[in-house]
Amino acid sequence: MRHWTGRAGALALALSLLAPLAEAGDTADPGNDLPAPLNAGSAASSPTADEEEARRLEGDAAGEKLGADVKDANRAAQQAIDDALGHAGPRGPRKSVNEAVHELSGVVSFSLAEAIQVGLERNLDLQVVRFDPYIAQEGISIAWGSYNPLFANEFGYGSVAAPNFSVFTLPQEVVQQNKLDGKTGLKGLVPWWGASYEIGYTGMRTYSNSASAGFSPQLDANIFGSISIPLLKNLVWNQSWTQLKASEIVFQGSREEFRRQVMDIVTRIENAYWDVIASREQLRVAQKSVETARALLDQTRTQYEVGVVSKVEVTEAEAGVAQRDFNLIVASNGYRAAQDQLSDLVFGESLRPSSIYRLETTDEPATFTAFEVDPDEATKKAFLNRPELATAKLEIARQEILLKFARNQTLPQLDAVLSYGRLGQTGEFNPAASKNVFLTTLTPTTRAQLENVDTGRSLSGANNDFFGANPNQQFAARGILSIPLGNQSATHTADKTAFELRKTLGRERRLEQDIVLGIRKSIRDLRSSQEGVAAAERSVAAAAEQLRAERIRLDNGESTPFNVLQRESDLVTAESGKINALKAYRNSTTNLERQQGTILKAHRIRIDQVGALP
Repeated sequence: MRHWTGRAGALALALSLLAPLAEAGDTADPGNDLPAPLNAGSAASSPTADEEEARRLEGDAAGEKLGADVKDANRAAQQAIDDALGHAGPRGPRKSVNEAVHELSGVVSFSLAEAIQVGLERNLDLQVVRFDPYIAQEGISIAWGSYNPLFANEFGYGSVAAPNFSVFTLPQEVVQQNKLDGKTGLKGLVPWWGASYEIGYTGMRTYSNSASAGFSPQLDANIFGSISIPLLKNLVWNQSWTQLKASEIVFQGSREEFRRQVMDIVTRIENAYWDVIASREQLRVAQKSVETARALLDQTRTQYEVGVVSKVEVTEAEAGVAQRDFNLIVASNGYRAAQDQLSDLVFGESLRPSSIYRLETTDEPATFTAFEVDPDEATKKAFLNRPELATAKLEIARQEILLKFARNQTLPQLDAVLSYGRLGQTGEFNPAASKNVFLTTLTPTTRAQLENVDTGRSLSGANNDFFGANPNQQFAARGILSIPLGNQSATHTADKTAFELRKTLGRERRLEQDIVLGIRKSIRDLRSSQEGVAAAERSVAAAAEQLRAERIRLDNGESTPFNVLQRESDLVTAESGKINALKAYRNSTTNLERQQGTILKAHRIRIDQVGALP
């Protein structure tokens, strides 16, 4: 119908030019039965409803100029597009990726490798999880702290006044005794074994008015050592040792979790990098589409002004431009959003609310090399390299340790306690001992010898007894047995821990199956993306040829601007499909590396360097 409309307009123009000649010849010919053409003035003075509708649809034959409102709308749309595209360009000089770290502005040019390198240093999410291994490592030191020896000291003073019931000092009614004593030494736990030890020294000075006390003051010293060894409960799998071994596993798990976070960050940076390139290409396609639509609009306006096409054709061309203007603004916003997403991952806090910049990527996904992946080999790599699976195995090891401890706690408590010490004593003769009934039976010489005894008033004299020829020694060996009746708490705790271990084993099998599914999906996505790129290239070629043919038909008057715009829209769709196919290929390659757990190796990233605190 639109084809005929264009031809009818041209025919009407020709008839209007030939009408005067037809009038002059036909008035003298009585045999002429053609109706005389209507006068233009009379036709305009009394138009019918059909004629008004035809004029509205076809437009004025003289060529109606575009209204000011249409031109204003076009200028407003152009201004909006210029603002969206930032045609003025970002302020600031061209910068390298390292320079943009300090201030994100201007044009920043960098490769994918540079983006990953800076992102691993500046990414805010990574800065948060980077502390987790260090925190877990402090947990190991805290657990070892249970085995630090304790330097213990104790001292005091005591005074006792007690009634006297001794038959040797019956005249004495009250016995007064004052004692000053102290104790110092080390005590602690033995790693792995679960034994506790104590070594120390005690000293005591005693004053007494009792007639039965030979020395006043009397100084006593004792050096000793003791050890308590668990034989059943708490043997090896005691609270301190269990906490230490569990802390070591938690530390290893935190490193694996950090490795997983690094893999995810690298994956996100790489995908965001390709997203920036894809959104930039989408913007380029949208801009090219606008340029094509505007050129077609200019051509249609020219044809309309000479009366070749109707105003409807101009309106359709204007609508096509408006739609493509809108698509261009959307594509521009998507491009900026993709840049912000990549900037957040790479530059972190350098991205500010007022940052004006443009990212210029140096790696391009325009070409690709098709390759095949062996599913069995890929799964083998995943089982070997995936941090999630390593974390699951470490959790199983931790649960096994907890189960050993829980079962150990169900045993009776049987401890062997061994102690050994050496004693020393010195002092001065107690004057109150002269009243002892026993001394009255001694000869004056013997009694004088006793009263003159003075071995010293300091502990050093008592300490000398430790190393004499005949030291005073003490030794003790004891066994302590405790049997809980029922032991319900420990028994059910062991059962609960056993169930948790079985649950963890089930999670490991589920994770292995998820890895298998992930590998299969990644391989399918890779194959389909490779096939999609080839299909998209054919689609672009076909759409371009259809657009070329439609424009030729338009130039020959066999088509309309609407049909050309439709073909151009098909080409835009095909080019967008190719861009998305290339992006899907890059993303599927990245995701396959992530599924295999080899993405860090692919980018030569060492986890110990990434995990180091600045």
